[in-house]
Amino acid sequence: MERPNLMKKILKPLKPEIIRFLEDKIGDWGKRGGLIWIVPKEDNFDLMFIRKRSIGFFSSGDFWEFISRVVIVPEGKMRGIDTPFFQRMKSLEVELHWDGFRNRKPLFKPSSGLLNFKKQVTWIMEDDALQRSLNSDTKLMDLVREVQPDEIRIKLFTSMESQPDDYFLGFEEKIILDFINKPTKIWWIITIVKDFGLKLHFKTEAHELYQLTSVLAGRVRDISANYREF
Repeated sequence: MERPNLMKKILKPLKPEIIRFLEDKIGDWGKRGGLIWIVPKEDNFDLMFIRKRSIGFFSSGDFWEFISRVVIVPEGKMRGIDTPFFQRMKSLEVELHWDGFRNRKPLFKPSSGLLNFKKQVTWIMEDDALQRSLNSDTKLMDLVREVQPDEIRIKLFTSMESQPDDYFLGFEEKIILDFINKPTKIWWIITIVKDFGLKLHFKTEAHELYQLTSVLAGRVRDISANYREF
């Protein structure tokens, strides 16, 4: 009876450093291609993907991308009232900007992808509720300053897990429009990108980044619950 569990342990890949850093928070983990996936023991998000990538020849080191899924309505559980609920929340999407040069100030602003999309879909209304909620949270913004992420994007899943700013262009625009008109699930996707430079060990930074993800996930859960009540 123990053989399947034993085989599972034998086949488990060697623990990457990032997993060892976060081991006390992880319920399960694995690798899929170039991605590491994490299921937390108990947290505000449901699943996290981590990948390392280099950008250009002049990058000081490796960029780490943390992509987290916050499930509001699972696939197969959508009801008729959930489609307008999804469409209302689409207007909440935000991304992080850094204002200034010497004393940079973090500020969440409407997603640039959403702004491009509004030119195509006139019924998308402006809604800065999430933006205001994040920017007014002193503890959260202090954590953002501490972590110093290069990017934060908070978007609803619309047929792709990770969406660049120009994801509404070309063929993908029709796919996304089809999904928005008839969504099959409601997931928030929180993407945080951080350049760890030439650091060989970054345990403290990994914990701070994980904490930031958890706080942001909690905030989108709260605002989703409020919107669903209307």
